[in-house]
Amino acid sequence: MSGETNSWERKVHQAFRLGAEAFKEAMQAIKRVGPNPPPKIAQRIEGRLFSKLQEIWAQYPDLKSPTTGLLYSSSPDLRLNDVEHLHWRRHGKLHHQDRARVHADDLDAFGRVNRTLNDYVAWRRGQYVKDFKIDPDHWTLLEMGFDFGLNDLSAEELADCFDALCPCGRSHDADALKKQRSRVKSAIKKAQNP
Repeated sequence: MSGETNSWERKVHQAFRLGAEAFKEAMQAIKRVGPNPPPKIAQRIEGRLFSKLQEIWAQYPDLKSPTTGLLYSSSPDLRLNDVEHLHWRRHGKLHHQDRARVHADDLDAFGRVNRTLNDYVAWRRGQYVKDFKIDPDHWTLLEMGFDFGLNDLSAEELADCFDALCPCGRSHDADALKKQRSRVKSAIKKAQNP
């Protein structure tokens, strides 16, 4: 039984590392283009990342992340994925849940959905979109590894992992990452239990 567990853990490690490296390459490519990359170039880079992630998921079909499935659709329509991504990053709420609340006449949800669509249109036009209150590089890596063992790492191990895989290129503070991991965990729990 422990041989099976070790094999599964190796697969998880390898899949997470491949995904994190693909993410790191994509973020570095976007940063090389400049502070406000043209949307078409950013979308092309993100499309390559999405394709690479699809290849990794196909290579490891038995490794499914319930969290990723909860937060993002696997729609082949990259526009829908972008809107969901913007909504989650901006509001910490799931886009489809807020859309359902709009139909129940929830004006707060309507405001969030409207803000997301305005952000999306501005982003597609190459206009300025206000930064998120989160560090998107760190948040994304924490989401990607949420179901694959990042929660079991000590703060120091987490910092070492981020030093190796994060596209920001800085040395990572263990306590700061521990706090950020706690915020990601809290946001995901809220999304699971609306």
